[in-house]
Amino acid sequence: MLPSFLISSYHAYSMPRALLIGLGTGHSAAALKNLGYREIDIAEFAPGIVAAARQSFAHLNGGILDDPHTRLFLEDGRNVLQTNRQRAYDLITIEITSVWFAGATNLYSQEFYELARKRLKPDGILQQWIQLHHIGPQEVACALATARTVFPYVGLWFYGGQGMMVASSRPLVLDDARRTELARRLRSAPLVDELYGSVLVSPSGLARLVNDFRPAINTDHNRWLEYRTPRYQSSDFNWLRRNHRFFSQYRN
Repeated sequence: MLPSFLISSYHAYSMPRALLIGLGTGHSAAALKNLGYREIDIAEFAPGIVAAARQSFAHLNGGILDDPHTRLFLEDGRNVLQTNRQRAYDLITIEITSVWFAGATNLYSQEFYELARKRLKPDGILQQWIQLHHIGPQEVACALATARTVFPYVGLWFYGGQGMMVASSRPLVLDDARRTELARRLRSAPLVDELYGSVLVSPSGLARLVNDFRPAINTDHNRWLEYRTPRYQSSDFNWLRRNHRFFSQYRN
């Protein structure tokens, strides 16, 4: 998983409210707290994951589930967005498992991105983990292009062997003020420089990719992405390397 502090690198620091879809160990939620989010909502529909986060990974998450500013929803993240219509977020971050699992289209479809945009504040950010292993360029391009039908500014980052999509209704700007703040908080300017240099597909590059590649658009109705990816599970080919080489041509 990508370092969670990277997800707000494009955005001003004073962001108070975030929604995390997919609890995992709870480490990402703790990172959001350390970044300064004053209200953190977590959507996780598996009680076993919640129990494991409390009992086995408290040393990683700092007991984030018991923090008074954290709200846990034992519910699907899309349902939380659908039913919580009065609550707007500065950040929605999605960190679920691989896209080939049944129901993954629930969080990778055009309809989901439309819903997420409605629940984001005007300058809000959507961040989503995108696997680059056991998946081909067509499928990754589909995920990016689908988000771009809703958000005008979409980029792909590559760090630690993983991909991360960042989408917004406003330009994605890497400003010096945020760089300085991250370097102070992380106590490592070289690390921040490395993170800032990890853009794999820029928003302008994605515009070229869509024009060159004409990716399929994933919807609730065609479930294109969900049905295309299972065939990669048994592949021994190094798709991570292939994807990195392919998408790096759209970095600038």
